Amino acid sequence: MSVLKRALRFVLLAAATASGGAAQGQIYHPFAEPLRFDPDYQLFAPVQTEDLREMSARHRANVGWFLTYDRLHQGFSRPRNETGFGSIDFSWGNRWEAGWQTDHGGWMASVSRIQGPNAYFSTFQSRLNLFEDDDDGDPTNPLFPAGNRNDPQTQERSYDLVNSFNMGSFSNVEFNKTWRFEPYRYGGIFEPLVGIRYSDFKDLARDDDYFVTLTDLDGGPTGVFETLTIDTNTTYNRMLMGQIGFRYRKFFDRWTMNTEFRGFGGQNFQNQLIELAAYRTEYGAIGQGQDPTRFQQQIFRLSKTNEEFVVGMESRIEGVFHLAKHFQLRGGFNLTYIGRGVWRGATLASGANPDIHSQALVMPGFNFGFEVNR
Repeated sequence: MSVLKRALRFVLLAAATASGGAAQGQIYHPFAEPLRFDPDYQLFAPVQTEDLREMSARHRANVGWFLTYDRLHQGFSRPRNETGFGSIDFSWGNRWEAGWQTDHGGWMASVSRIQGPNAYFSTFQSRLNLFEDDDDGDPTNPLFPAGNRNDPQTQERSYDLVNSFNMGSFSNVEFNKTWRFEPYRYGGIFEPLVGIRYSDFKDLARDDDYFVTLTDLDGGPTGVFETLTIDTNTTYNRMLMGQIGFRYRKFFDRWTMNTEFRGFGGQNFQNQLIELAAYRTEYGAIGQGQDPTRFQQQIFRLSKTNEEFVVGMESRIEGVFHLAKHFQLRGGFNLTYIGRGVWRGATLASGANPDIHSQALVMPGFNFGFEVNR
């Protein structure tokens, strides 16, 4: 009975407390009622700059002009019709970013360029005879006269045969409008953005071949000729897109953690140029020291165009160290993923399908650089 009395006494006391609060217009509810809170969905309302000024100078987002530079170590996925599909080949590039920011928002432009990937097999191939005119019997002449050193790297009469499996280049230009929201309770700052983006991806497929053939020179002595073939397929992807995303930063003493995300989509204007070149040198007889008797060059070209809808995303995670008031060092990880709409070609010699107009392109990478404010 004592337990029941204590429980009844607690209920009566709680009711009396609630009644007293109601009489004063201050009703307390232990649980929030549904839809009774104020979420403040006014995304583009003016920023309350008073909260920014109350924060310590070290935890405030920078305002004014800024410039960043990043050295990129970027990877590229291989085409669907190449050996090792799914592998990533890395190359180096640069990214510049500049803009103007206030407590309410600003503008930002970015330019990046990557000369790669450059993944291919290379084969050293010695050519046929030295030219007789360079062999005049003078013992002071070198073994390989200068006139015969057609390869500037090996300094010999040779060809460097290339067989590619992931070659090309990538560049990107974007222009964005940003907004800066009121800082969160623990100093995080959220900045949505919208903008336009132009990306240019050039894919190159190349296969070289070399062979020697004997021939009968119009009933005369047997001759020989060598033939070099260069089979290339260059595919251009010129992508004009709109994008939307955000930037979020959080301060930790002398460090800042930056997170960026962009989703984009638009039209890809594609063009492909297939070129098969054959270079043939014929000699009058077999043996070293024979002059070439004839040189022939034949080039076959075929051009195609297409358009595809392209969609993708880009994300970055970076750590920034504040070395000085207006100078920071930065480094992080970035990923660009184009889910569809990229055309990557194949050579005629490979026998693969060169008309797969809509492929995915995965570009993971690392970056390190600096940032200057005002």
